[in-house]
Amino acid sequence: MTSIPPDGSHVVSRSRLALVNSRRIVAACLVVGAAATHLPAPPAAAQVVGIPALPPLHHPADATAWRTFASGDEVLTLQADPRDANRLWAGTESAGVVVWDALAGTFAQFVAPAQAGLPSNRVYDIAFDAADTAWLATAGGVVRADGVVWPSWHVADGLPSDVVRTVVVQADGTVWASGDAGIARMAPGDDRFTVVARDTFTRFSRAAKKGPGAGGAIASLIDGRGRIWFAHGRDRVDEDRAAMSYYDPEERAWHHVTSVGPGGNPNNGPQTEQITTLAADPRDGSLWAGTWLRGLYRFDGEDWYWHRPQNGLCGKSITALSAVGTQLWAACADESGAAGTSRWDGARWTTAAAAPGAPAITAIAGAAGRVWFAADGMTNDGSGDGSGIATRDGGPARVLSTAGGAPATNDITALAVDGRGGLWAGTRGHGLLHYDGRTWTRQTRATTGGRLAGDAITDLAVGADTLWVASTKSAYDGNSWVDGGVSALDVHTLQWQPPLRHGSSELPDNDVGSLLVAPDGRLWIGLGASPDGPGASGTTSRGNGIAIYDPRTKGWEDHTYDSTSRALVGNTVLDLAAGPNGIWAAASHHLDPETESRVGGGVTRAIDRTFGGWTGGRDGLDSYHGSSFGRDPQVTGDVRSIVVAASGEAWAGTYDIDVTRDTIAAVWPFTDAVVNRWDGGRWHATRFKGEGWVDALATDGQGRLWAGTTRGHAATEHAVVGFDTVDKAQGGIRIFDGRGWLALAPSPDVLGVKSVTALAFDAIRGGMWVGTENAGIHFFRASPPTPTPTPLPSATATPTDEPTPTVPSTATPIHTATAAPSPSATRPTRFVIYLPYATHGRIGAAAARRSDGRGL
Repeated sequence: MTSIPPDGSHVVSRSRLALVNSRRIVAACLVVGAAATHLPAPPAAAQVVGIPALPPLHHPADATAWRTFASGDEVLTLQADPRDANRLWAGTESAGVVVWDALAGTFAQFVAPAQAGLPSNRVYDIAFDAADTAWLATAGGVVRADGVVWPSWHVADGLPSDVVRTVVVQADGTVWASGDAGIARMAPGDDRFTVVARDTFTRFSRAAKKGPGAGGAIASLIDGRGRIWFAHGRDRVDEDRAAMSYYDPEERAWHHVTSVGPGGNPNNGPQTEQITTLAADPRDGSLWAGTWLRGLYRFDGEDWYWHRPQNGLCGKSITALSAVGTQLWAACADESGAAGTSRWDGARWTTAAAAPGAPAITAIAGAAGRVWFAADGMTNDGSGDGSGIATRDGGPARVLSTAGGAPATNDITALAVDGRGGLWAGTRGHGLLHYDGRTWTRQTRATTGGRLAGDAITDLAVGADTLWVASTKSAYDGNSWVDGGVSALDVHTLQWQPPLRHGSSELPDNDVGSLLVAPDGRLWIGLGASPDGPGASGTTSRGNGIAIYDPRTKGWEDHTYDSTSRALVGNTVLDLAAGPNGIWAAASHHLDPETESRVGGGVTRAIDRTFGGWTGGRDGLDSYHGSSFGRDPQVTGDVRSIVVAASGEAWAGTYDIDVTRDTIAAVWPFTDAVVNRWDGGRWHATRFKGEGWVDALATDGQGRLWAGTTRGHAATEHAVVGFDTVDKAQGGIRIFDGRGWLALAPSPDVLGVKSVTALAFDAIRGGMWVGTENAGIHFFRASPPTPTPTPLPSATATPTDEPTPTVPSTATPIHTATAAPSPSATRPTRFVIYLPYATHGRIGAAAARRSDGRGL
């Protein structure tokens, strides 16, 4: 099959497309762990077609090659430090552990891989032992947060799974840990966990059992009588398992707590098996259990007492529960977010409603004489109000936020490095981030008075002194979409120019999916967004092709699927790249305005305004296409990313399925990630089984190709309560060095940083920036930067023994730019803020070892 000729004479047939519309799957993933010392060989499922399969290089990278930048405001658990009444420990979704001085408002952040021994930056639970040492339940195992290197336990140490959702420690030192796969305990003096086998479940039986009534737990608690309680979660209603189980050390026996059902007598037990959270009564140590849709239950050892909205409680679904002083605090939620908070004084509830759109509260704790409420993320409108940790106890408002010392959000869609070394990051609905080497700032549509056209950012491009920002529709005022378009920022003055928007300029549409500053200075604008992109539902796959804007003459020209006789192979243009052989576009399908069927997709190249392209299957281009079994008839490609090397080789990222076995609806989103390489004559495909799709491509200073895939994390965003669905795809980053493929990921854990959405090479710092879906930003120093003429002793670059890659004869390595002095090369830079007093134990020593902030 041949490529589409430059005159665009190739015609694509039209019939209705059966592709199932997908919803965006938000990562519930961890931020950063340690990179392996040696990169593993490519998986057996990966096939390199057309390129000799040679052994992969061994990379000398270790954990110190990675740096993690993640917001600590997405909090999953919050605990008061028993040694310090002003201190709070926050376990986060993507940023490890943040230890707050609630009185001073300062924090210390401990993230992998900088914190040795921390296997995962997703921390579900924190508990303290009798010596007041913190134990962490993480997505990579159990960790004792003590010492410079934190000890940790994993499956190899007896745990049923590395995903540990809850941990408690008895007074005698016995550690209990549980997750999706089961409950385990480690006796004092032991160095291994032992799994507690599940016992046969019998409804309504109070007889002693030999084990818990279900396989796992999401919450645990030691009550006033020393009994260890486990709540088995709200992932499903199942009459063949217990709602809760508890172990009585005096009896050395287990007991099961069963649901009496929605119509049962609430005095005999909870009316649901969907238990979300547990707490001990601050007065008598009795058990409180929060539920989903059934309010609260208190168990005094004999009888159950039901509390619900009719009794003054803030709502039916309880997301957090904690005793602070002599009072019990509860947080409630509904379908739209937080519903309010309630305080129980032993006789009655006092309730305060939540602000509209506030995120659900995930944890409650007391410190500095106040009650603190933590949320897992920003408000629904992305403003950030209510995110992090805040007081809602009736006193003066206080907020604890890591913003400034860390990014304001972890959901990254685009990255770019300007000529001054500043990093810019687009986010999914939360505006534009900037990192100057010391601090993080955020700008939004609201803070710029609309000069930033939209907060759902799809792409960034740097040209001369201008940062161009693409955004798509996400804000609706009840009558029309009010955001989206192209924005321009002077990176020297930080002044915004009036945005390019439909109606006020010749921009055809405000759904902008990609940007490119061409070598002649003109701005190429790709229109349209993919179904799983950052835009609002109902606006995707409706692109209008390519618009070209000349900032000097203010002139415009447009090119579409129809105007180029379909040589622009799709109107939804998701990525653009420039090379010595023209401008390249990655195109997805679009909706035909007459039939509403999905049409087109593939790769297009423009040479001197002459367009030619390839659809799926033409000249070896591998992308989801065609009309055979399992394929939708009119999609001829859904290409998400593209990059061109200095040699002219083009690389296109997309996905495909095994059409002999699967349909797209059956496997989505776990399709096969595909990287296509154009060698000047035809395409060659590399497929990675079940990896989703290739969302980001970049080349580094040594001419290597970096490809980021989207899957390899939880298939659903972390719920406030309940179990995540674990995606076991390898995910992460693939690097082609001219001889073979290397696998690289900033985290080794099963819910690691593997959903890569953006890549940007930093020639000044000599490394690659990696943006992720809901897992923050990471920097991998592939090679040290050029030393400054007069470096400080602590900033002297150390040569590495990294082997020089062998590249194909058709490829010329990209010239590595001489590194200009980094802002951090002449003065120390702090990347975390440390508590301004001596911390207890050896945690302070660990912080001090990193406080020189040598940085990037």
